[in-house]
Amino acid sequence: KGHTRHSLPSGHTFRLHLPRNDKLVYDLVTCSHTLLDISTTLERINVIDNLWRKTCPSGGFLVLVENGTNAGFQVIQEARHYLLQISNQGESVTNCTLSSDHNDVEPEDNSSCYEDETNVNSTDKAKDENLAGHLFSPCPHTNKCPRYEFDSIPCNYDIRYRNFHLQKIDKTIRDTVYESRYSYVVFRKG
Repeated sequence: KGHTRHSLPSGHTFRLHLPRNDKLVYDLVTCSHTLLDISTTLERINVIDNLWRKTCPSGGFLVLVENGTNAGFQVIQEARHYLLQISNQGESVTNCTLSSDHNDVEPEDNSSCYEDETNVNSTDKAKDENLAGHLFSPCPHTNKCPRYEFDSIPCNYDIRYRNFHLQKIDKTIRDTVYESRYSYVVFRKG
């Protein structure tokens, strides 16, 4: 019991929860349709930070996907903003608050949301060097997203899909083509 007849290809694993071991990192880390379920921005940022730290420092990818609604797009932009800051500075978050517009994380004292390098000891700096990375997709630039700043229409993409062909799923449901929209961002470490 508990085993399936279908296994993942060699070298692939699937985890429902993050492992407790801080040393485990993965080439591809995904978080799909989960961030909107987290009630506060600070909790979402903590989850995003944990996912980024679980991404392999030598070219690993972090893929975040949410519903293609305004709320989903805002959460993706929140993650994009945070990851751009942490991956460019490679430092840890300190006193940050939420801004009134779009719930962005902003510093309390008009400085950066990150500690000054002089306050980080050498072992913390060595750990945080592994946070460097860059925006990979959908728009690989580091400027503010014009859709997010100046438009009320979210940046999203249409998708068409069918359910898996499993015998337990009714044929009418299994063969139905569904349509959905999603917003996403991909970051690459290294």
